[in-house]
Amino acid sequence: MDRTIAPHYKEIGHIHFIEPQSFNLANGMQALVFKSGTQEVVKIELNFKAGTVYQNKNLQAATCNALLREGSQNFSAEKLAEQLDFYGLFLSLSAEKDWAKISLYSLTKHIDKGLDILVDILTYPSFDEHQLQLYLSKTRQRFKMDMEKVKFIANRTFNAELFRGHTYAKVLEEDDFNNIHREDLISFFKQYYQPKDCKVVIAGQFNEQILYKIKKRLETINGSSNSSSIPAFTIQSNNQSLFYTEKKGAMQSGIRLGKILFNKTHEDYAAMQVLNTILGGYFGSRLMKNIREDKGYTYGIGSAVVSLHATGYLTIVSEVNAANTQQTLDEIDKEIKVLQTDLISSDELEKVRNYMLGQFLRNMDGAFAQSDTYTEAWLYNLNWEYYHRLIQTIKTIQAKQIRDLSNQYLQTDSLIRVIAGKM
Repeated sequence: MDRTIAPHYKEIGHIHFIEPQSFNLANGMQALVFKSGTQEVVKIELNFKAGTVYQNKNLQAATCNALLREGSQNFSAEKLAEQLDFYGLFLSLSAEKDWAKISLYSLTKHIDKGLDILVDILTYPSFDEHQLQLYLSKTRQRFKMDMEKVKFIANRTFNAELFRGHTYAKVLEEDDFNNIHREDLISFFKQYYQPKDCKVVIAGQFNEQILYKIKKRLETINGSSNSSSIPAFTIQSNNQSLFYTEKKGAMQSGIRLGKILFNKTHEDYAAMQVLNTILGGYFGSRLMKNIREDKGYTYGIGSAVVSLHATGYLTIVSEVNAANTQQTLDEIDKEIKVLQTDLISSDELEKVRNYMLGQFLRNMDGAFAQSDTYTEAWLYNLNWEYYHRLIQTIKTIQAKQIRDLSNQYLQTDSLIRVIAGKM
């Protein structure tokens, strides 16, 4: 085999989309069902408007979410863990900026036990004081260790400065661990874990009897009729563009660059995904080739266009040899300038098209994957049409459009630059 010769590839044609069944439950939950697959496994995912953007105290959203698996009226933390293990159930919880998520994976033959646990923790969570203190102790230790890492320091500063003036800008401080109490979790849960603000996704291979059972059990989860809304985002003027935190003895510098853009409801979001992939969105990107492969300043560098409910943003991320911090910033600017002046070659653009379509196809493999992909759009009140437009953009975008987008959205003097380590 001659590894210097790239393998042949075939263009991706039709992609099969599972069209979900949609309905509303009696308690106000909106639900989607993706039935597909050969294995009798089901995933029930509940998305609540209970992310960190809604908290009035740091740690409130994440701690509330995490402690849901640490006991309820009928399940102590030990019993819950034992039941999950015995029946082969998997319970995943997370709280991000906009949404808090609870996902249950179960064999269909054990769905009754899985539903018992899921409904109980969402109806009678205990928020046990002992479990709370254990969680806070572990999280505080992790926070202290993270605060020694340049990438963590850079992320904190970038988040605070990028979203200045908005609740997205909140960052964790060590004093926050002393200020979170059981009552804060109870009040947050009662206010934000509301069926009316919950989007449910049911995916896998199961019969109508199983689906009926899931629907009826989820409808027993009650709540108030209050709705949650995220504060509107307005870009705050800031004359400062470089934020530097010195870390004595650091061998590396954490680098974060970025700016406020828009979320996936914007007409240019799909095209920006293509531009971002070229710049730093995959292993063959220009930033990787220049700063990792040619210069050897870092093991990795990447960029992303991220969507949030109130806004969206571009970020460029790396940890580099401290001695090469300024050179790295210069090379990032250089690659952006090239995108703004030169047309991308047809060969490179074709490679990016194939990569993006291949990644999309991989994200559509099976009911769970398709439900995850669809949900990313559904949380913005979008549907498969969003992905049809994305695919069409990937297939048809031209070099001149990419150059125009670079000039419109990647002005180097509009980027916030955050350095943690040494300059």
